[in-house]
Amino acid sequence: VEIRVASFDAPPPGRFHLIYGIESLIHSADPAATIRNLASALEPGGWLVVVDDMPKGEMPAEARRRFDGFRRFWRAPIAPTRAGWRAALEGAGLEVTHERDLTPLLRVRNMAEAAPRLRAIAWKQRLLGPLAVRLEAEIGGIYLETLQTEGFVD
Repeated sequence: VEIRVASFDAPPPGRFHLIYGIESLIHSADPAATIRNLASALEPGGWLVVVDDMPKGEMPAEARRRFDGFRRFWRAPIAPTRAGWRAALEGAGLEVTHERDLTPLLRVRNMAEAAPRLRAIAWKQRLLGPLAVRLEAEIGGIYLETLQTEGFVD
């Protein structure tokens, strides 16, 4: 087993039997190009496993505000839907052989349950000012969690 840490926006050197991305490919500025690059590094018959958050499409304005906040705080510029990921995979010449929705395995909260934590984070942000950047990831995670609870993201 060899593990490499590098940008997924450039094809890794060599050929691989398995490449997987767990909650990482959503951060790509061009998911289709990233998938093509990764697919080009697969051995014939190799596997590319993508485990990521996928918006279902249209959502009400308030949910869209949280989704946009999630994308901003988690640095996820595109955040493709399931259909977008599937098109990128097929466009790279890959065959989708298996899909599994992992949403039922998540511990999720709705907005009412998340509100106290969001208020506490807002207080810390005011207190810490520019030093509060790390709190953005937690806010993004809470937004994502509530969107999953409400069925807007798988």
